[in-house]
Amino acid sequence: MREAISADLTTPQSQRQFRYNIPVHSGVYELRLYFADSLRQPDGDQKEDAQNYRHFQINLNGHPLLLDIDPVADAGSAAVDTRVFRDVYPDSDGKLHLEFLSSWGRPAFVSALELTPGTPGKLNPIRLSAHQSGFVDADGTRWSGDNYFIGGRTTRRRDPATAPKIPVLYAGERHGNFSYAIPVAPGSYTVKLHFLESFFSSLIADAGCRGAGCRVFDVTCNGVLLLQDFDILQAAPGAFRPVVREFHGLHPNGQGKLLLSFSPKVNYAEVRAIEVIDEAK
Repeated sequence: MREAISADLTTPQSQRQFRYNIPVHSGVYELRLYFADSLRQPDGDQKEDAQNYRHFQINLNGHPLLLDIDPVADAGSAAVDTRVFRDVYPDSDGKLHLEFLSSWGRPAFVSALELTPGTPGKLNPIRLSAHQSGFVDADGTRWSGDNYFIGGRTTRRRDPATAPKIPVLYAGERHGNFSYAIPVAPGSYTVKLHFLESFFSSLIADAGCRGAGCRVFDVTCNGVLLLQDFDILQAAPGAFRPVVREFHGLHPNGQGKLLLSFSPKVNYAEVRAIEVIDEAK
């Protein structure tokens, strides 16, 4: 992490802050800030976390970007907090000026920052797959590897000799009781969830259950129910067939996240890929 020297109000202001002056080409950008707070469990305490231990402000080109942020509280149960900002432009000198100002508690810090070319008024699509790394599919669409997940585990499914070929996008699976905290800018979003059942089938010798009713789960977004008692085999219908469910008008929570929770009822929940599309015109 890069951290200010002090948060003590009796020290010079230069020690209570740090800044980045980043030269960029003219144009619009998306900015992502990453915070992995080493204080997450202070003094080895396994019962209490470090919420309310650190507060600071972030300015962009002299204007407030985040006020009084507490990265541990902002992250919730995730290990890393990510904040996203669209419509980011360089200042008149051709630089982006980022200031991190300690408020109280521990000093201001940042773990990483990322600038990518943006689209005016609209966040670029976010496409996650349950793969270890990104790839480009047959249609030329770029997918990133698995990211922003909380809990669960991944498996790469191979085609049984007698089964239909699994499309590359659906070859990786995150399963269990898990969530995705996907950081977005304020706005309204479409979310597409991609599923495929490749285990609870008569073609899988190790499957203790085969057919509908073997995998049932709910999906919520920031507490709003999207799918209830969802059964991929019923929805497909059948194994090794992709299923896509699309939802509109979803908004981030107070921490700037679309928190997608996959809650199992029978065996484990699963997902293959997630798309987040900004609905701004």
